[in-house]
Amino acid sequence: MKKIAFISGASGGIGQAIARELSATHTLLLHSFQHGDVLKKLKNELEEKGAHIYLVQGNLSDEKEATRIFQQTDALFPYIHTLINCAGIADYQLFTHINYARWKELFQVNVDSIFQTCHHFLPKMIENKSGKIINISSMWGIVGASLEVAYSATKGAVNAFTKALALEEAYSNIQVNAIAPGAVDTNMLSPLSDEDRRLLIRDIPAGRLARPEEIAKLAAFLASPAADYITGQIISPNGGFMTY
Repeated sequence: MKKIAFISGASGGIGQAIARELSATHTLLLHSFQHGDVLKKLKNELEEKGAHIYLVQGNLSDEKEATRIFQQTDALFPYIHTLINCAGIADYQLFTHINYARWKELFQVNVDSIFQTCHHFLPKMIENKSGKIINISSMWGIVGASLEVAYSATKGAVNAFTKALALEEAYSNIQVNAIAPGAVDTNMLSPLSDEDRRLLIRDIPAGRLARPEEIAKLAAFLASPAADYITGQIISPNGGFMTY
């Protein structure tokens, strides 16, 4: 019997890649807030290959919406084995230009959604003494990025959350890790001009952006029994962009 995985933000570039990678080993509960059409297309694609896919849609950073989403998931599967938190948004502007509403929105999407999913799914994982939680963070949560102060702050929070929760849940045989990629070739980089993109790639020792599929393969490894002794780690695939 296949394990069950819940992937938040599954309509994004990394989320879609992870869904494709896990579809052979997991029955998938795929979540999106605003891009249900993308999820339906992905569902059709994966089901044609024999995968079992279920969709849920709504705002995980809103408590009432999150409760409704979890009622749907519980009706389908009372226990999930793997939780992958991909929901996230970015922001490119000077810190002095950002307003408080946008600051709060970044924390709600990037951090509060992780609180909601972990807070809901963890009790059953603890009861079953088994589970994998993988949070998609960012290299900028480790070193910080100019023009991305708010985004960096949210991802720093995700990293700290990951480490602390891993310590708390290790006794229950639950592994909690984060993947903190460098620049990945997804729509999140769309605000960059062609010149900014060229300069970004120039600064990456590997000479290219990461492919979403590369992040997905790392997530699949962390979700597998081969990673049962790995927990509390912030793993940063970044092409040598950051080596500390």
